[in-house]
Amino acid sequence: MILLQDYLEKQLPVFRHIIECAGALLEKNAMNYAPTPEELAQIQNGAEEIRQNLEQMEKDAAIQAKLYEEKVNSADICIKQTTDRLTAVYAEFDRLKEQQTAEEIELERITRESENERENLAEKQKDLAEYRRRQAEALRAREKKRQEAIKWCWVPGYNIYLACDYAVEISNGKVETLEHQCANCKKAVEEFENRAREAEKRIEEISGRRDELSTQCGELKRKSVEYQEMLLEYKSQLVYWEDMRVKISDLKSRLSAGFMAPDDLMELMDMMEMFGKGI
Repeated sequence: MILLQDYLEKQLPVFRHIIECAGALLEKNAMNYAPTPEELAQIQNGAEEIRQNLEQMEKDAAIQAKLYEEKVNSADICIKQTTDRLTAVYAEFDRLKEQQTAEEIELERITRESENERENLAEKQKDLAEYRRRQAEALRAREKKRQEAIKWCWVPGYNIYLACDYAVEISNGKVETLEHQCANCKKAVEEFENRAREAEKRIEEISGRRDELSTQCGELKRKSVEYQEMLLEYKSQLVYWEDMRVKISDLKSRLSAGFMAPDDLMELMDMMEMFGKGI
């Protein structure tokens, strides 16, 4: 497969030879007397040489036109495949974008609930500290009352020891309850933090995948542009070669029995000059 311009440049000597032959035939045709057998043979030989050259050029043009037609079809297929792939990548990119948005919303919800749980934990810890303070006070009071009870136990009705123990037990029960609640809050906070880390990891993975797809989109767009440019070049070459084939085929068909009319010879010379300058 070659470019028509390269072929024309290579064929310049042939074009010039055809022009010379056609010019000589025109001169013969312009004579008012009948050519001699020798001159007639020269005319026929010249016409036959032109016909053979045109026949080879027609074959060359047909071969190259077929090759460029195949390239056009191939480029069309590549463009369609690239477009389909690009469409699929865009769809995946949009799906991941929606997924990332959902994950970010979920992360915000988890973060809010985690903050609420931390505030709840802080309140529980504050209450726990207060009850532990009361517990310590009750223990001190119990010890004081116990000592007084030991000292004054012989006095009838002076039995405050049990009352003091009861206050301590109430405080102990409340402290245990709060400690249990604090433990639950800490566990909930840890669970929220784990879920938040998992959500952040998923978002990071999705973001990375979107970056990859964005790179793929750029590459596919670049390929699409390349294929479009190739397609235009192939189509233009196909048109040039087919145009050349048709022109040469038309002139060759008018060449009959080694003879061409003067108008045909003039057209042939014009076409050869045009080809010599390049289309």
